[in-house]
Amino acid sequence: MALTLDQIRQNENIKSDRFGMAAISYIFKAFGDRIRSKEYWPWGKDVNFPWNSDYEETVSNNNLYIRKDLMLAIDCLDEAIIRVYKEMYETETKYNDVSIKGFKKRLKELIAKLNTLDGISDKINETSKETTDKLAELENYE
Repeated sequence: MALTLDQIRQNENIKSDRFGMAAISYIFKAFGDRIRSKEYWPWGKDVNFPWNSDYEETVSNNNLYIRKDLMLAIDCLDEAIIRVYKEMYETETKYNDVSIKGFKKRLKELIAKLNTLDGISDKINETSKETTDKLAELENYE
């Protein structure tokens, strides 16, 4: 059974470019270019939303079909715009999350290294005090 446009909208895996191509397809179809309309049709076998070639050639119904196709084109453009903004937001959020996580990791590493350096400095200071004391002892011994 073929899907509807509303059912396709529920699939979050479909990218914005597919809805943009569907809008172009509907525009070509509305103005009578069914060949280009079919070439731009983005939904393949995986989606099960076949291109519809039904189109009345009579003047009385022609305006009705043109209007319907243009409204579908507008719906597809709306969905494409929504998805573009969502994709941009998700990309920005992922980038920010990665940056923050990376910063936190580097900060923890820096703190650990500073703690290690503090320990090394303490050892150097202890050794220096012992060395100074021994030197003072030797100078006093003479």
